[in-house]
Amino acid sequence: MEPCEHRVSLEDEIRLLRRQMEMLFIQEKSFTSKPVVEASTRLDLKLNEYMKVRFAGN
Repeated sequence: MEPCEHRVSLEDEIRLLRRQMEMLFIQEKSFTSKPVVEASTRLDLKLNEYMKVRFAGN
């Protein structure tokens, strides 16, 4: 897989995780509920992965 293709895939995953977190927030009405915090953690991990891939060549 080309690095550029991988980035697009990661970007799609990030968008999906962000939407999931937003929906959980709407359901839970809390930033600190367990499901929202867990979703936020998954999003953070995916963002970290994206940053490593994006800036690996620098």
